[in-house]
Amino acid sequence: MKTFIRILGFARPVRLLLPQFILYTILATVFSVVNISMLIPVMDILFGNKDHEMVTQLPSFSLSIVYFRDLFYYYLDTFRMERGMAYTLYFVCIVLVSSVFLANVFRYLSAIVLAKVRINVIENLRNKAFYAIAHFDLGYFTEKKKGDIMARVSSDVLEVESSVVNTLKVVFKEPFLIIGFFVAMFMTSPKLSLYSIILIPLSGGVISYIAKRLKRRARLTQDTLGRIGNVLEESLSGMRIVKAFSAKKYIINKFRGEIESYSRHNFRLATRFNLASPVSEFLGVFVLCIIIIVGGSMILGENPSLTGSEFMGFLAFFSQVLTPAKGISNSIATINRGLASGERVFELMDSESKINEKPDATTVKNLDQSIRFEHVNFSYEKDLVLKDIDLEIPKGKVVALVGPSGGGKSTLADLIPRFYDPTGGRITIDGVDLKDCK
Repeated sequence: MKTFIRILGFARPVRLLLPQFILYTILATVFSVVNISMLIPVMDILFGNKDHEMVTQLPSFSLSIVYFRDLFYYYLDTFRMERGMAYTLYFVCIVLVSSVFLANVFRYLSAIVLAKVRINVIENLRNKAFYAIAHFDLGYFTEKKKGDIMARVSSDVLEVESSVVNTLKVVFKEPFLIIGFFVAMFMTSPKLSLYSIILIPLSGGVISYIAKRLKRRARLTQDTLGRIGNVLEESLSGMRIVKAFSAKKYIINKFRGEIESYSRHNFRLATRFNLASPVSEFLGVFVLCIIIIVGGSMILGENPSLTGSEFMGFLAFFSQVLTPAKGISNSIATINRGLASGERVFELMDSESKINEKPDATTVKNLDQSIRFEHVNFSYEKDLVLKDIDLEIPKGKVVALVGPSGGGKSTLADLIPRFYDPTGGRITIDGVDLKDCK
């Protein structure tokens, strides 16, 4: 959850976008529920069912579902008594078309806001990651593979992009849809709704168990993808050496090994990722069959407690609950992949440079005397490249460094602009330690 909250922090101005997204989602949910609700009066009109209690007086205003339901049935019954069934059907269809139009308008607006959040996240995340890379010391690029860094900024960020979209749907969109349709189900048949509440969480628990096992496998897959980038980058940049030493077979086998590792991890991830959808579909149909059995007994019993049109409406609501529930189960798999990639990106961004400027560092405006190396040692990892170097370079003099390849000539030069810091001793400019300079 911490990773997701941190990712969402890159969607600035998130304080403005999220309330809009939630508002549009709620309005789209309300009108979506109204769309399905129209099924019941349509069935009543077409099949001549008049069992519902007539509403002959305009209800008193209140912010409640009962008020809006009674208000609709007041006009419906008024049309039925004054104009007949045909005009009543026209009235219902006009309400239905208007409701569908508004539901799609608000669904579109929520999608636009979601796209804005997604674009902001990716733009800010990539900029922040590259800003961190640009401020690393050269030693970081010696220790880390460039292919892995590139994979984190490119493919890992793409995984984060899909994760943001799916997470926002899971957290802010799908729950509103589920709650809205459940309220409508309770108003239609409390007994059938209780069966649904008991059965649906059981199927959700199975999906949750599958999703928990995805995150670790997703991390392994992305790590392997980074290593593939390393081998590819090294091969392309060093192809001259590969050709010169006839190392084609070696580099091909190395690349093949990483590809096989990626394929293995990716296949194991796919077996879990693709299991969520069929399992959720099977459990959804299983629950639906139980609802049909219970609802059928309520209609076909000696004392029916449910009409056919109400049962059809309930099934329509229930089918709409399954859609966001299934969407949540599918999204959880994608979210775990995205969170694993997000952790890799943040690991890159949180790495600290070993070369840092002191707050009170002084500015070197010119060289008056000399540059001195005083007992300087340096190693890239464990092996010493420079050992106990004492050297003075006076102002206005040219000093030539002569020696074999790998002897430390370039390293000695790299220490002066402070690409690296000595592991021992110090370097001074006019007697001031380089570490005290900007």
